[in-house]
Amino acid sequence: ATVPAGRLVGLYSERNGPTAGSQNTADQGPKQKKWVVVESPAVVDGSELRNASATQSRAGADDYQIAFALKPAGADKFGAWTGANINEYMGVVLNDEVKSIAFIKSQIHDQGEISGKFTKQSADDLALTLRSGALPAPIEYQEERTVGPSLGADSIRSGVRASLFGLLFVVAFMLFYYRGAGVNAVVALILNVILMLAGLILFQATLTLPGMAGIILTIGMAVDSNVLIFER
Repeated sequence: ATVPAGRLVGLYSERNGPTAGSQNTADQGPKQKKWVVVESPAVVDGSELRNASATQSRAGADDYQIAFALKPAGADKFGAWTGANINEYMGVVLNDEVKSIAFIKSQIHDQGEISGKFTKQSADDLALTLRSGALPAPIEYQEERTVGPSLGADSIRSGVRASLFGLLFVVAFMLFYYRGAGVNAVVALILNVILMLAGLILFQATLTLPGMAGIILTIGMAVDSNVLIFER
């Protein structure tokens, strides 16, 4: 069959509906792949998109939708096109692959929503696809590395162990060498660590391996200040 001019044949992985209690697209079974025909070039491209994000639907706590906003130039074109294609379908295309198909219920101008019983993960994925289309150039993978969960867990355990051993060694040295003054230094050191951890919790920061190294360095710098004071 010959593809008409101004059309593109793209591969579409049909999204199955979420199962009861499912929060992940991986729980929805295998996706059905099919070929669909869409307009080319696109009516609106990623450069004309202002933003796209996953929002919780009013239908229920487990139902999500994708809210998107267009820039003025894109809104004019999209409004005219959707107005002429009500009760038809439109596709979201990235790198010649159809990521999603939506039914047009009404004319859409600068803001719209894509609904259809999305899970949180699938809604985030589609919103990311829409935002990715706004990149001015295609992405080319130069290198990809995968770290297994066991290796990451071992690194975390090693970092925590090193932090505790370092803290215990510093505490023991300060108590042995400076006696009573060392007690004050140890109390100040423990309070310093508690305040750091409280700050991480307050700002919901992620404790990474470089972060653990920073905590160890902070402990050393705090003790160094006490040593300078005591030696004087």
